[in-house]
Amino acid sequence: MDDQVLDAICERLRQRLYIGGSEILRIGYPIDKMIFIVRGNLESTGKDGSVNLSGGDICGEELLMWCLEHTPLQNSIGQLLGQTTHIG
Repeated sequence: MDDQVLDAICERLRQRLYIGGSEILRIGYPIDKMIFIVRGNLESTGKDGSVNLSGGDICGEELLMWCLEHTPLQNSIGQLLGQTTHIG
């Protein structure tokens, strides 16, 4: 990934704090953000099953593929398992 793309991503990052049980992405809705988990846990559930994510993981990376391919995307569901801080 070139520096111009990384700079554009960094300019748009905003830190947010969510409480456990919050849904931050919804199945079937267009993906409109990437989530970089700083601390806490997130359960991502999609058509292929569930995966638990934690600090250092990313959710919504499909946006990068969309930028490259310009194909429509749909979300999996992201439900927080406890208080979580993320950037995105």
